[in-house]
Amino acid sequence: MSLLELFKDIDCGTEELKEKEFEGNGIGGGFVKSGGIYKGTIERAFVTETKKGGVQFDLHITGESMFNYKAYPVIVDKKTKKKVTTYTYAGKTQSLADYKLLKQVIYVATGELQELETLKLEEQEIKFKEYGKDVTMTVGMIVDLVGKEIQYAVREEEQYDYEDGETIKSRIKTDDDGNPRYKLTMLNTYSKDGKTALEMVKQTDAEQIEKDREFLSGAKAIKKVKLEAEETDSVTDEPEDEIDF
Repeated sequence: MSLLELFKDIDCGTEELKEKEFEGNGIGGGFVKSGGIYKGTIERAFVTETKKGGVQFDLHITGESMFNYKAYPVIVDKKTKKKVTTYTYAGKTQSLADYKLLKQVIYVATGELQELETLKLEEQEIKFKEYGKDVTMTVGMIVDLVGKEIQYAVREEEQYDYEDGETIKSRIKTDDDGNPRYKLTMLNTYSKDGKTALEMVKQTDAEQIEKDREFLSGAKAIKKVKLEAEETDSVTDEPEDEIDF
């Protein structure tokens, strides 16, 4: 499929879900070192096709801070094989968090309500560094986002450890000194003036950014993982020889 047609023929759910696109959030990655509120300029905002036929969205922010993340706003439904922006849990259909955040990024950056199918994409070959390595790829650049100033909130999350390619859910990932190595996820996005997408729609004052700032400075800001009991080899304290009494 052409990169310029990645947002064609997508089922974005009901009108009720569309009304909630500016509520909720959450995606990850980046160069920022800790949680907090940051300002930056969008250097790149592009889409590529996933191996399963969905859409991967990459956002590279530079300026006062640097932060990169990958999101998956469009997936392929296992049953219908159609591209969707929703999932069903406990019998209830919800919009994907990554889809909602993409819509919010578009609005806070451009000030315009845009459907994915109407986004202006431009096929480009780009080069950048990722994890210290040079990367060259052909992408669908969302040109209206490039160069726009935004603010964004970053949250720290614990990660499960892994060894030999396997996830170990009995312990968290740490550095050589035993300190937790957190994953950074985007908690929220704001316009350059500090308004969330919902505040822009409702034309209210910028209040959420200060609430988020207070939350991120507190003890509950770090998202914990649930650890499982560590498996151990069972030991039986039985004598080797049978004793007769």
